[in-house]
Order: sequence, then structure tokens, then C-alpha cells
Amino acid sequence: MGNPRHGRLGTSSSVRLLTSTPSQLTNHDLKPVEPERRQWGPWNFVAFWVADSFNINTWMISSSMIVGGLSWWQSWLCVWIGYAISACFICLTGRIGATYHIGFPVVSRSSFGIWGSLWPVFNRAAMGAWNSAIPSELKMSED
Repeated sequence: MGNPRHGRLGTSSSVRLLTSTPSQLTNHDLKPVEPERRQWGPWNFVAFWVADSFNINTWMISSSMIVGGLSWWQSWLCVWIGYAISACFICLTGRIGATYHIGFPVVSRSSFGIWGSLWPVFNRAAMGAWNSAIPSELKMSED
């Protein structure tokens, strides 16, 4: 009959794919973080947020406001007020992950279901790639 590992219909490998828990539904990364692996405290989150705020986009936003007629301190104040407002929403949306120690894909599954959660995950990945590509493209166009 042949080797059952070749994946022919009716063999053990095809039966394994039709079980009640497909491999994309659970893996180690989707499980809550164990208590012994939880190392971040409140100041780690604050330091991460501040470090993430100092990037090329912050300077581009501030410089465009200076070109628009604001002084340097007014544009800097506007940037930090904007970051403070967005921090409130980010903290609200990140609260469930910080409380239950689960990642974004698990949180989106609770809201959108297993297959519906693919859209927020892919959207987040695409926006991350896009926001990383824009500063790189701007830097390359200057040269």
C-alpha cells in the first residue's frame, strides 16, 4: 500500500489533519505566559513606550509643524499631547493582554472568532511593515 507518511488519503497523516484541534488553533505562543516567565513590571512598559516614541516619525511630525508656523516648543508640546492621548487608548486596548498575559492574536480571537481574527492580525502585520518602510524609503530618497 505504501508508506503512510506520504499523506495519501486515508492514511494516518490525513486523519491527523482532520482532528478536532487543528495545529493552527493552538501552539506554545498562544498560551498565556507562565508566571515564572513574566519579567516586565510597570516601569518596563513606561520605558518601552518612551523609547518607542523617539523615532524618525516623531521628528518628522514636529518638523512639519514648525514649517507650518509653530515654534519648536509648540510643535514638541503638540507631539507629546498627541502621544498622551493615544497612550490612553493603547493602554485601554492592551489591558486585557497585560491582565491575562495573552497576546494580540488570542485577544482578537475572543472578539472576532478564530477565522475572523485573521483580518486584525494581518492588518496589524501589514501596518507594521508599512510604518517601517516609510522612514526607510524617505531616507533612501534623500541620498
